[in-house]
Parts: sequence; C-alpha cells; structure tokens
Amino acid sequence: DVIGLFLALVSLMPFAIIAGFITLILFRRDLHT
Repeated sequence: DVIGLFLALVSLMPFAIIAGFITLILFRRDLHT
C-alpha cells in the first residue's frame, strides 16, 4: 500500500543522506590527493 511505501522511504531517508555525505567526502578526498 502507499502508506507502507511512504513509511519505508521516510525510514530509509537518513541512511540515504548519510551514504551520500560519505561518498561525497570520499570523492572530494580522492580529488585532493
């Protein structure tokens, strides 16, 4: 159902944000070296 899908997306959102920040930091670190 739509509500279950919405709740799943909301619960996974922090993990997606953290993963995005980690990949961004690693990418920028690789560019600096």
